[in-house]
Amino acid sequence: MEEVYMKQPEGLDDGSGRVCRLKKAIYGLKQAPRAWYHKLEEALLAGGFKKSECDPSLFLLQEKDEILMLLVYVDDILLFSASTALLDSAEQMLEMQFKCSKMGEVKYYLGMHVERDVEKGVLRLHQRKYCEGLAEKYGLQDGGKPATPLPSGFTVEPCADEEVVGDSDRKLFHSMVGSLNYAANHTRPDIAFATSRLASVVSRPSHEQLEAAKRLVRYVSATASVGLEYSGVRQRLQRGAADVKSGEMLLSCYTDASFNSVKADGTSIGGYVCLLGGGAVSWRSKKQNEVGLSSYVGMVDDGWQPEGEIVV
Repeated sequence: MEEVYMKQPEGLDDGSGRVCRLKKAIYGLKQAPRAWYHKLEEALLAGGFKKSECDPSLFLLQEKDEILMLLVYVDDILLFSASTALLDSAEQMLEMQFKCSKMGEVKYYLGMHVERDVEKGVLRLHQRKYCEGLAEKYGLQDGGKPATPLPSGFTVEPCADEEVVGDSDRKLFHSMVGSLNYAANHTRPDIAFATSRLASVVSRPSHEQLEAAKRLVRYVSATASVGLEYSGVRQRLQRGAADVKSGEMLLSCYTDASFNSVKADGTSIGGYVCLLGGGAVSWRSKKQNEVGLSSYVGMVDDGWQPEGEIVV
């Protein structure tokens, strides 16, 4: 941690006019999250955990055939395991090192609702509360409930100077696209394309594009319960019951691309989605960097290919 000085706290001032040099991080410092992460990491590694090579926020604890996964988001920690003994051991280790609050089975995490049906083997993730609040946040409760993210045939292209919205509407557009992007990145792959296209004109949106963003907010609010679902039944429906063994989790990936669909520069738009247990775990929609000679070229463009998502 870099050297930081602070005024003497109220009630402890000795009248000398001197300042204090911090030896540890305190809440509010920009170095505090980093210092906390390293302290937690040190404790977990000492307790037998191993840090994932793919995700620095994921730690793994394994004993024989049992495994426990620990997910960290600042001081919100999530534990997963089929072993009650491993869960109890990890909780005890954390409670010995830190002051913890046990919240029980996860129902809500980082703005996401978590719903489990153990008997059916189904897990659902959605952001109903967040999505329902978007229409109210932007005063768009009225105006209908669109059936699709964007109108049929709608394209997003750079606009002429006279079509650009004013400063207040541009700030509104920025805010709406940012809010929509949060949902698109977490539980709503169905709006990834629409959000990506609107984000491409975020610095110079037109009035038509602003209305499209408002329409997308209404769509998301009207479909607030839409989310991600993972189950053996779902993947058997996708692959055929004969292809899936009981308890097996299949990883599959699909890609596609348009051909010269961005009229301004002739580039294409590509996308992919990776599924595990029948539900999306990784997805992306992105404008290509170069003009392709065919839709196939668009699908193998190295700016967005999903190979890195499925290498094991």
